Amino acid sequence: MPFITEDLQYITVRLEGQTNSGISVGTGFYFGYKERLFLVTNKHVVSDVVNGSFVSMCAKVENGVKTPLLGQGLKIPFNKENFIGHPDPVTDVSVMNLSDIVNQLESNASHIYYKCITLDSIPNKEQIQQLIGANSWLGLICGSPNIGKRALMEVCLLDRKTSRALLTSHP
Repeated sequence: MPFITEDLQYITVRLEGQTNSGISVGTGFYFGYKERLFLVTNKHVVSDVVNGSFVSMCAKVENGVKTPLLGQGLKIPFNKENFIGHPDPVTDVSVMNLSDIVNQLESNASHIYYKCITLDSIPNKEQIQQLIGANSWLGLICGSPNIGKRALMEVCLLDRKTSRALLTSHP
């Protein structure tokens, strides 16, 4: 199973939004499911946003191949109405369907470059145990990317009993 560390700058975005009481900032990630594209974030990041946006990396398309335009971003607006929060009040997850936005951009010859997490890229319990063993945990910590720069990211292998880092990486 390939790791997603090389693609984090294309998977994650930074969300910023104005609320009635100040500013909300957080991260989100692209998730693909059944040929649709979603942005997944925390409910508390977007639940009160009246005017927000995130920047998606621009892309160029040559001969049918999409490549990123590092350092060039497209601001995509949102507000709380664009997100659907998980119905459980203690589950802090909210999702925005980006499929129509991406289709509209592409019909106007504007392209964004992204990679998304899919159900196939999430390891199951057996794959995790094969990768790291039964006595370890694998953690992924990531922050939002700066357009044209790598995402702030660290992959940690933790001892299950002591929670001490056994291995960390800074790609």
